[in-house]
Amino acid sequence: MLNPKQNINALHAYTPGKSKEEAAKEFGILTWVKLASNENPFGSPVSIQDLEPALKSAALYPDQATHSLKQDIATKNAVPVNTIVLGNGSDDILQMLALAYLGEGDELLTSECTFSVYAHVAHLVGARVLTTPLKHDAYDLEAMESALTSKTKMVMIANPNNPTGTSKNEHELRGFLDVLPDSCCCVIDEAYIEFSSEPSMLKLLDEYPNVVITRTFSKLYGLAAFRIGYGIMHPEVAQVLEKVRQPFNVNSLALEAAKIALNSDSFIQQTLENNVEQMTWVRNELSNFPCEVVPSDANFICIRFEKDAGSIVQGLLERGVIVRHLKSFGLPNAIRVTIGKPDENETFINALKESL
Repeated sequence: MLNPKQNINALHAYTPGKSKEEAAKEFGILTWVKLASNENPFGSPVSIQDLEPALKSAALYPDQATHSLKQDIATKNAVPVNTIVLGNGSDDILQMLALAYLGEGDELLTSECTFSVYAHVAHLVGARVLTTPLKHDAYDLEAMESALTSKTKMVMIANPNNPTGTSKNEHELRGFLDVLPDSCCCVIDEAYIEFSSEPSMLKLLDEYPNVVITRTFSKLYGLAAFRIGYGIMHPEVAQVLEKVRQPFNVNSLALEAAKIALNSDSFIQQTLENNVEQMTWVRNELSNFPCEVVPSDANFICIRFEKDAGSIVQGLLERGVIVRHLKSFGLPNAIRVTIGKPDENETFINALKESL
């Protein structure tokens, strides 16, 4: 019998939210509203016809080095092309960073109740994970500063945070970066930045070469199934990650789909407008329920109840609505709900009323 390394034994496989197919099989309900995974409720702006040219080249390896997607990302973000690294989802960028800059005996610092992949990639390379509690449902940067040690080689900050939806502003992040050693990499995960009232922290890259920004096409751009994301960083860090990156890690269909989605202005506008309008509507409706809603800068809301939310999640499932129980995040009394289209949100509110 093969025995994996000790740090691999300590890992837990990622558990995704329940799919519509799983729920249909379990409950015998044919029509479902899925608000568990923060996907775009309007689907994807990419059609089958859009991908026909890439399909015709399916026998050839993808060439992301010369693909115009990187130039489009650079133009949209006003950064040089040599600061961009593409990944098989932004998770891929996080893993590349861990492989390049973390090892046994090193420490990764992050927060409790945040994206589980941060701890996963650190454990994958045998590094130790240190966490500090949230403060007012947000990263406590003062506590993180106090937790820094000589072994801290990487910090990961979700901004906005998943699953609470809270953000740190530029002043707060600058204060933290000013005390962070230059030799410590600070990853600012902006998976939900397009929905945020706070601007991107891209401007920090010029002053802090140890900062890396990660982004995804899975949320706003509706390409979760294509698995494509990217990082923006100092050119020297990008060169290191290009050495770590698996050859052809982003497939040709994903490259083409991301290029189309990045420039789908009407689709982007529709998504953002719906998120603002429906976030307000859902929050107003929830004010009639015995719960607490965390103010969100993302495309989801965190809802806290007085008791374990497991029975509420079950009640919603029995009524055809899938949400995310936050027990695995350390919040057993809370659920995370994606902001959907008006009819989906109304179905959720009605199902919640019946469940409670």
